Amino acid sequence: GLYRRVVEGCNSRLGSDHPDTILNISSLARLLQAQGKLDEAEPLYQLAFQGSKESLGGTHPTTLLRADSLANLLQEMGSTDEAELLLRTNLAEREALLGDQHPDALASAHRLADVLEERGALVDAEALWRRIVEGCEARLGSSSKRTLLSVENLARLLHAQGKQIEANRLLCHAFEQCSMDEQDGEGLASCILKSQHIILSSTVSEDIPVEPQARLREVVSSSPSGFVLGLEVDEAEEVHCVDSEGAC
Repeated sequence: GLYRRVVEGCNSRLGSDHPDTILNISSLARLLQAQGKLDEAEPLYQLAFQGSKESLGGTHPTTLLRADSLANLLQEMGSTDEAELLLRTNLAEREALLGDQHPDALASAHRLADVLEERGALVDAEALWRRIVEGCEARLGSSSKRTLLSVENLARLLHAQGKQIEANRLLCHAFEQCSMDEQDGEGLASCILKSQHIILSSTVSEDIPVEPQARLREVVSSSPSGFVLGLEVDEAEEVHCVDSEGAC
């Protein structure tokens, strides 16, 4: 309805390559995606991405954000090969421009890791998650919320590959870091440990101190079913990306 008329008006008055036209095309694509009209949204995302690339350049923050949006749609449509190619390019661009420990680069790495997991490339995804954890620790500290959520994601992936001992060790360490965090305290610990991604081994490992693991089991066993927690990449992009048009 209204968005379509706005796009048509901008296109006729300003031209298809005007920033306002491209912005409204991107907004319409997001609306269609939210309505589940993925086939209609895909060509509009392509138009917005290509328009930004031509008018602003391939490394402009807005162009990279629109590539992220297109990749997200392609992933939702099951086109993970295409999504992976876009995300690999975006990650390389952001790391070259900002460094591999910049929040935007870490957010790009998270998106790519998600796609790799979906494709079943768990070894590659694990390597990427380790890089993300290292980057978060170096940039934000070992007890920051983003670092601990990244550790949780790595532990979940390790568990999926049968590496329960290392996964449990990471979770216990994350739990202790949360407990020492004066700002979030047990609230952050509970959030991480309520994640139902990790199913702890029923056997207490000799490599893990009994007390932290016992506390870990107690929190996880009391968590509601279906609770899923992970790093909100969109939030990271909104905080750290500067979009010249005021939209991500």
